Amino acid sequence: MFEKQRYAHSALIALTSLICVFCCGCLVVPVKVATKTRTPSGLEKKEIADPSFIRVGATKREEVLEKLGWIDVGVNDERFFIGHWTDSSWWVYWMAAAYYTGGGGEGRMWHAHNLLVEFGDKGVVQSVSSFPNKNAVTILSSLLSRYPAPPLNLSTPIEVSVEHLRDVRCYRGKLILRSDSLEFVEDPKLGSKGKHDFSTPSENVTRITTNTHVNTERPELIPETVHFKHKTKIGKEMVIFTDPLGTLTLLKFLAHRS
Repeated sequence: MFEKQRYAHSALIALTSLICVFCCGCLVVPVKVATKTRTPSGLEKKEIADPSFIRVGATKREEVLEKLGWIDVGVNDERFFIGHWTDSSWWVYWMAAAYYTGGGGEGRMWHAHNLLVEFGDKGVVQSVSSFPNKNAVTILSSLLSRYPAPPLNLSTPIEVSVEHLRDVRCYRGKLILRSDSLEFVEDPKLGSKGKHDFSTPSENVTRITTNTHVNTERPELIPETVHFKHKTKIGKEMVIFTDPLGTLTLLKFLAHRS
């Protein structure tokens, strides 16, 4: 299944390279290159993540961890495994022209992948599936409903690294989760001077949804919207990008907030 998906995706890009995408003065040319893979920590490897060895009813958790531990997002739950990686097999050259102006560039095309493996009582695989980033919130919410997790230990604040989309710009920072509040603090190293810092009571956070209307230059991050019951300093919604572990942490916070 996973091999067919990879080949189908490669065929689609190859078709794009044949067409060359002449549109509105734009030229995009993909070139096949050696595959590179990025782990959840951002480390680049030449190794290819291949879950095709997994067999429902036969493969054990130990084997999954042994062969795919390098894409583990770090949930550390005996009932399921979540893998996340981005890979690239294409280098893209692009050029755009409009009247007397123009520009161009080049770089790798990266694509995100997510893997969910669930285990039975004896640690044997009972289901395996892949899902795109756009379905991450739905999939992970369903996962938490099937496997209720202990409440987050908020005796000390928990920090989740995010990028906050505001005014067509992304501001890197962190969401600080406390038993009675959610706070956003921008990274002071970026010189934004905390313009978008804010705090709101935890009860004001109503839900988290996938945001399908925004894009990020970092495909390893999941676009999400945090919804508030009452207006905050930044409004009633907060658009963020975070990784799968951050998403799972926020969903646990939402489920067990005081």
